[in-house]
Amino acid sequence: GSGSVLILIIGVAFSFYCGYYWLTKTKADLAKRQASCEGELPEIVSSLALLINSGMTLVDAWNTVAYSKNGIVGKLMQETCADMKNGTSAQEAIHKFGIVSSSNEIKKFTSSLAQGMQKGSEEIGQFLMDQAQEQWAFKKQRMIQKGEVAASEMLIPTTLIFAGVLVIIISTALGGSFL
Repeated sequence: GSGSVLILIIGVAFSFYCGYYWLTKTKADLAKRQASCEGELPEIVSSLALLINSGMTLVDAWNTVAYSKNGIVGKLMQETCADMKNGTSAQEAIHKFGIVSSSNEIKKFTSSLAQGMQKGSEEIGQFLMDQAQEQWAFKKQRMIQKGEVAASEMLIPTTLIFAGVLVIIISTALGGSFL
């Protein structure tokens, strides 16, 4: 009777806890992956722009950059290279790369790159240079925002330390005057 009801309640509670933990962990992992992808993007776009402006084709430049990077974006780019080698068009593979990355910045970049590929390869070099400048500016803005958040998070500990130092100084000054 009551023992089996208790086990059932504990089992249901444990199931809800496991589900909640899995969802929050998945959400945190996804946010971490997205931040990592967005952090790597400016360097990758700059590398692509330099290689294409030096005369490489987009697919060759993509392969070169993909196999020179070890991060999350590098691995995703390597998967895109494998897709291209297996017969997927470059435009379709790059579009898939944007979707798989789960980063809005990369999706925006890859869709613009795919549109540029449709127009022709003459404009891709300039497009990538513009995108590189935009991505570096965006990264700089994100770093400034992270710095501001870190500074505001350090305000309370800094205030507590300052108050502690003041208490020590005041107690020492008052302690010496009563002797």
